[in-house]
Amino acid sequence: MSRLRIESLRDIGRRFVPWAVAGVASAVPATVAVSMAVDLIQKRGRKSRPAPRPGTFSSTVEQSELDIYTDGSTLYDAMLDAIGSARESILMETFIWKNDEVGQRFIDAFNAAAARGVEIHLIYDGFANLSVPSSFYRQLSEQVRVLRLPTIARQFWRGPLRHSGFNHSKILVIDDDVAFVGGFNVGSLYARHWRDTHLRSIGPGAWALRQSVAEVWNAFHAADDQISWVPPAAWESQLRVSANLPVHLVYPIRNMYLNAFARARKRI
Repeated sequence: MSRLRIESLRDIGRRFVPWAVAGVASAVPATVAVSMAVDLIQKRGRKSRPAPRPGTFSSTVEQSELDIYTDGSTLYDAMLDAIGSARESILMETFIWKNDEVGQRFIDAFNAAAARGVEIHLIYDGFANLSVPSSFYRQLSEQVRVLRLPTIARQFWRGPLRHSGFNHSKILVIDDDVAFVGGFNVGSLYARHWRDTHLRSIGPGAWALRQSVAEVWNAFHAADDQISWVPPAAWESQLRVSANLPVHLVYPIRNMYLNAFARARKRI
């Protein structure tokens, strides 16, 4: 192949690759935007009604006490009580955080905790909250550390599959001992008209959820501004946390489900 042809191919590559990377990186936001638009159209004229509330269920797995919440109102009361009792640290990671009555209750609770000297780290998704004015989050105390995840991660050019997704986690960890995780976002809509499931874990089971939030925070901060690693209080073989980590191309949740299906003996 002639040198002129090689240079020509390189020139084409230099022009094409940035556009290709940008196209792949923007595919996820574009897909989500289209899906949201379709959902809004489908919801027009639909009557709003209270969501079913099957109840709250409790159990104990080894050294951890577990509670399953099926309605947002009860869940938010429990979360706000936990924030109100925090003595040392609070970590929260959420997808949607509405600027409404429920969202404001969380703002006020975090500010009160910060005033007590509690160390607080909050993470929320930028794309999911584009309609929320920035003034809402500016109400948070200067003592509260906040990370607004960008619509497209800063290093997306290094690998679109690793850095162009959204963070859909909803996790709250109090004093490394009480943790909430599940499907509920933060907002009045989810308190009354949304059916989802959330789990509270009290005890050693909270450790892995703390580490999951810390990993996201640390990926966006320098070494001197990271959430430190802490050793687990106990090893709980019957209670595990599986966290997808796109930045490492690690997706254990799918395998967790498949493994559970394969081991099922009575029902799924």
